Amino acid sequence: MGFDYCFLDFYKMYDYIIIGQGLAGTVLSYLLQKNGKKILVAEDESPDTASAVAAGIYNPITGKRMVKTWKAGELFPVLEDFYSEMQKELNTTFLFKRPVYKPFGSIEEQNHWISQTSFADVEDLVNVNIPDKRYSNYIHNQCGGFETFRSGYLDVSGMVSAFRKQLIKTDSYIRKSFRPIDLEFKNDHIVWNGTQSRRIIFCEGHKVTANPFFKWLPFVLAKGELLTVRIKDFEKQAILNKGVFILPVGDDIYKIGATYVWDFKDNNITAEAKEELIIKLEQLIKVPYEILKQEAGVRPAVKDRRPIIGLHPQYKTLGIFNGLGTKGVSLAPYFAQKLYDFLENQREIDKEVSIERFKPLYYQLKN
Repeated sequence: MGFDYCFLDFYKMYDYIIIGQGLAGTVLSYLLQKNGKKILVAEDESPDTASAVAAGIYNPITGKRMVKTWKAGELFPVLEDFYSEMQKELNTTFLFKRPVYKPFGSIEEQNHWISQTSFADVEDLVNVNIPDKRYSNYIHNQCGGFETFRSGYLDVSGMVSAFRKQLIKTDSYIRKSFRPIDLEFKNDHIVWNGTQSRRIIFCEGHKVTANPFFKWLPFVLAKGELLTVRIKDFEKQAILNKGVFILPVGDDIYKIGATYVWDFKDNNITAEAKEELIIKLEQLIKVPYEILKQEAGVRPAVKDRRPIIGLHPQYKTLGIFNGLGTKGVSLAPYFAQKLYDFLENQREIDKEVSIERFKPLYYQLKN
């Protein structure tokens, strides 16, 4: 691809080149630019990234066991402040605070969850006193359900698009794929395609598995598919979640998702995923719907289900911010700040997310 949107100044020294402008790359780039850093963001604009099709739901209570998500107390205050500030600066809206309503599957499940809400760490996040009639016109909820607070969704593609316009205005964006052959290592900086930078940070999503500098990391890619449907006279405020999520995005349009496939041949949509989503949707709702679109994307997950941030064990001018997985919306602002503090203020990265935890894998590979 050519040098779209940005004419590079070969004599300028950037602070950071960011490879990838999905969720991770956008959040990190915004933070760097806000702090006065000179950045260049490179993106090849592939349509199969997780950010391109992501529903962007964030929810402090997740999983089949309906437990408080990892680090919820630290992540959720940060995410709301971060995205609210960002959308105000960009003069657009992409953060939507919504309750998530989850019907109980049985009386036993209902009793178990109601007993759990007495614990202090979740009582301020859920409401189990929801009248069944609030949702019973739309869905099957014979055993009732509960709503979560501090939940909602981020229009990820809308945020990425809005920030890209700002990057283009400031000559900070280039549409180009990363090729290792274009990278030169100097004593205290790197040169990429003739452009100098103190560091280059890779926020490539699933493409990291083809990056020779980081392909040794234990990424596990998960393909996900979702449907876009039209449902008339349906619940418009809450996100519904049982088997599938039903996310209202306006004008009787809803996103239905998502599938998880760990062993896949390509990034194309499949009949199997469509059938799975339809079955689960029809088990939940009581009303007719019309399918408008089916999409697929690939999520970058890590075997231990934690992000990977930090600098390459050998090449200290190369960094990574990846592995956000299905909870990327809530993880990205908090850990982008952690990476920034590491890079600019020499603060240590939490061991749970530092690339250092996988350092032995790199040296095993070299030996």
